[in-house]
Amino acid sequence: PAAARALALPRPHARHASTVRATLHFTQTLHIEPAPASPNSAAQRNQKVAMRVHVDELGLGPAEVARLREVAGPRYCVDTGVLKLTSDVHEEAEVNKAALRRQLAMLIDDAVAHARGPRGS
Repeated sequence: PAAARALALPRPHARHASTVRATLHFTQTLHIEPAPASPNSAAQRNQKVAMRVHVDELGLGPAEVARLREVAGPRYCVDTGVLKLTSDVHEEAEVNKAALRRQLAMLIDDAVAHARGPRGS
């Protein structure tokens, strides 16, 4: 089952306090086993979460999108304009979702910082 949540992100290239809404699509595959080999085996398989977002919904300027594409590498699909991030570091899916939101925020911050130049100009 997939869940979508809207995330209000500040428009980094705007000089005013307006926001843009980007929809984050989360997916998680649940494995149900009649009798797991160990109590933790099913939980370990259910922790991975994938997040997809259309980069054009993030409110970034052309230079910022170019930087995001450069940093994201194969996680960004040029054909669809979708950035896909995955996480299975933490034991709980909700914690992995939060980690993905933080990772997206860091990618956006990096794109904005590099688009302005080395001194923030």
